[in-house]
Amino acid sequence: MNILAIDTSLSDISVGCSTSAGMTATRSFKHERDALRRLAGLMKDAMDEVGISPSDIDVVACAQGPGSFTGLRVGIAAAKAFADAVGAVMTGVSTLMLLAMATDTDEGETVVPLIEACVGEAYYGLYAPVSDGGVTALVDDSIMAVQDISEWLSGLHLEKYGLDREAIQAQHRHSTPIVMGPAVEKYMEYLSGATVKQDSNSIRISDLLSIAKAFASAGRTMPAEQFLPDYLRASQAEIRAQMLENRQ
Repeated sequence: MNILAIDTSLSDISVGCSTSAGMTATRSFKHERDALRRLAGLMKDAMDEVGISPSDIDVVACAQGPGSFTGLRVGIAAAKAFADAVGAVMTGVSTLMLLAMATDTDEGETVVPLIEACVGEAYYGLYAPVSDGGVTALVDDSIMAVQDISEWLSGLHLEKYGLDREAIQAQHRHSTPIVMGPAVEKYMEYLSGATVKQDSNSIRISDLLSIAKAFASAGRTMPAEQFLPDYLRASQAEIRAQMLENRQ
């Protein structure tokens, strides 16, 4: 299975390519105005390095969100256009899951990744490591007012979430979450009582490749036209439009 992975959800733009023969290539740069043009070049470079052509790609994977609205639109539009052109299927992985996976954890620990949503709000998730080196979501990714984060963390008793896996519930019920992600530094005052990692702000494209392979093997793919970003909230333009509509 040949996979092309694209992440434009946070501050870096990253591309990875892995082949059925086990070869892998990755590329990355910081967000810039000409991101879409440079992204196409990175995709070509990664495929050239592992010796495959666009028509050889079976699966296109994206960090699906939440994250930057503009960033997600750029990356997912490029990914969908590419997948449609070469006849590849697509799969997506939560940006919060990828952040959690990039954080070193031990058995019994949980991870709460935070991404700034809009002023005063943050996207968050709750994840625990599993034996295969990945992570599992203990709650659905969601959005929260930042002033509520500390209270939520202090009252975090995992048994109330009705976990399906008793083993995970037993291991993580009494752990103190590791809070990390690009919103941590800005909202540090709301993280009292938490174990905070301030240097874990990005995802690894290699993790996106590995999860995408597992998802594709399990049949968790879709045609390009069905793939959508997971914003978790309306955009500011949509919010303003709704407010204007309500006033009429």
